[in-house]
Amino acid sequence: MNQPDQLELVRAALDTVTDPEIDESVAALEFVSRVEVSDENDVSIIFRLPTFWCAPNFAFMMASDMRDAVREMDWVRSVSVKLLDHFSADLINRGVALKQDFRDAFPGETDDDLASVRLKFLGKAFERRQELLIRHLLGMGYQGEWMSQISLRQLMRLSLDSEGTLPVHTLHLCVAEASS
Repeated sequence: MNQPDQLELVRAALDTVTDPEIDESVAALEFVSRVEVSDENDVSIIFRLPTFWCAPNFAFMMASDMRDAVREMDWVRSVSVKLLDHFSADLINRGVALKQDFRDAFPGETDDDLASVRLKFLGKAFERRQELLIRHLLGMGYQGEWMSQISLRQLMRLSLDSEGTLPVHTLHLCVAEASS
């Protein structure tokens, strides 16, 4: 596999990683500053957040999620994720490199790992996607009673307009989460 193809695969993997607060891809939000793939298939990712004071738990989740998403590809030998220009960058970068939990990377700051925070924000993201879907369907003229009776199979067969009001991935995420 050539390097341009590898970079495209890495970027696609990063597109699956979201900012937990706003449920948008770190790639779409342009947080990722640089991606490099070495001849030995080592991947290096550098990212910046829009503010120096972004909550460390969210920054840590994004960094570890980037590492994990890229590491899932079988051709990747190693992944290095580096956060720049953040007040906790050193702790986050070290913790992610060592594959630590947040509580281990930030000793004394929390009694728990980020699982409960992650679950809370995944739930909020799911609710947001459902709301986007419902608003879109209402805008297309569908009625609430019809929506309460439609099956997931029927929902997946709908032809959605291309105005961009509802990203196609929103529908797929709603269906995937509802069926899991």
